[in-house]
Amino acid sequence: MLLIIIGVPMLKKLLFLMLFGMFSALSHAQSVQVVSTNPANGAVDVDQDSIEIVFDTPIVFDTQNPENNVFDLFLSPEDSVDVTGFALRDGGTRLVINVTLTDNTDFLGVLTDVQGTGDETLAGPFIFQFTTSATAGQFVIEGQLTGEEMDNLKAQQESEGIIAFLTEDPFQIELDFDDEEEEEEPLSSNMEDEDDGPPIIPLYAAVVDPVTGEYTISGIREGSYFATGLGIAIDDAGDSFFPEIYIYDPDMNFNANILDIDGSTTTNDTVSNVDLSLVSFAP
Repeated sequence: MLLIIIGVPMLKKLLFLMLFGMFSALSHAQSVQVVSTNPANGAVDVDQDSIEIVFDTPIVFDTQNPENNVFDLFLSPEDSVDVTGFALRDGGTRLVINVTLTDNTDFLGVLTDVQGTGDETLAGPFIFQFTTSATAGQFVIEGQLTGEEMDNLKAQQESEGIIAFLTEDPFQIELDFDDEEEEEEPLSSNMEDEDDGPPIIPLYAAVVDPVTGEYTISGIREGSYFATGLGIAIDDAGDSFFPEIYIYDPDMNFNANILDIDGSTTTNDTVSNVDLSLVSFAP
């Protein structure tokens, strides 16, 4: 399965896969590692017609029939990137994605799955950011999951990586636990339908450290954002798995708090203690 998700509305597919554990399993004895990307993470003033990802082992990728590949890549924003083709080089270790990039735009790439020639899969989610603007955003946010959240995560072993990301609109999810016999629609969010409000666009992101629970998102421009974390499910989590959703909620009122990022709200251009709390759902 090739899955190159470009921004919104295709972000709905990324959420759906995360929510229902349809990503390929990421925990294998042998795995594929990303060695580098071009543009590199944090690159500025990018002016090129391709994105290259170098792996430590050859991967399986049919450039003529890309829809048959195991390859999950999220590129954002949708209206600023156009994928036009693929090439596999250097013995299968370098994937070239031909693209057209819009000027003066910050880009986010999230790779969540790829298949090696020995049936290996990606070691964990990989994130890279770059911009076609002359400079990147100057601001940084730092945070972590609480110790209790990390203990729960390790005990459940139902996630193989948490991605923290910033959006301009809050991540909202509604649950329907009605027992009446009708077509099941257990989840809805403002990613799902145009009538539910503006779609969620991840602007900046980072992988949460699986040991310390810490994360750092850089390259952020001045503005107001919501911080959210999503866990990626492994295959054997079962049908009962419900996604790990974390929000920035220092008031502990189950409402995501907004982050105002500018020179007056940061210290050395950094906002610290943006800690994410697990949102628990029960029928």
